[in-house]
Amino acid sequence: MKRRRKGVLAAVIAVLLGVAIFPNVALAGSHCQRVHGTGLTFQNVAVVGPFEGTAELNLGDADVRSDLLGLPEEKPDGTLHALTSHRFDLEDGSFVTVDKAILAPTETPGLFNVNSRLRICATPDCEAEIVEGEIVNGRALCGRLSVHGTINFGVFPAEADWRVTGKICDCSAD
Repeated sequence: MKRRRKGVLAAVIAVLLGVAIFPNVALAGSHCQRVHGTGLTFQNVAVVGPFEGTAELNLGDADVRSDLLGLPEEKPDGTLHALTSHRFDLEDGSFVTVDKAILAPTETPGLFNVNSRLRICATPDCEAEIVEGEIVNGRALCGRLSVHGTINFGVFPAEADWRVTGKICDCSAD
């Protein structure tokens, strides 16, 4: 049961983290654009499957997939720390993030508060745990996002309801 919980929680974290970076944005001037929005994702297979869903952002809509990168680390108080990855598919391209997530248990069985930090990176040497960002419309994207919300493993399929804020930048700009 404990192992199943870790797998499910990690998958949920990945979903919550996969929230917002949108390549169809005009990034003129500062080369960055503020991002905010909400998302709803669901675990698409039993126990340790990825989470998939959609995000509604100020920059447009995106299909989101979140995957767990290894088993989450469970702390003595039941909090889970996980490394996840998200893929955002937009109308005109896609990008990938690598994320650090914390799931804190609530008083409601199966319900966790989620706080995640997502990073988009356009070069492979950003940090050891960061994967190379994809090129969208000829631009190398980078940026940071924060995701806050809940993951409910007490329902089937498990669901994550979240909000995202941050910025996406055109890191290929001069």
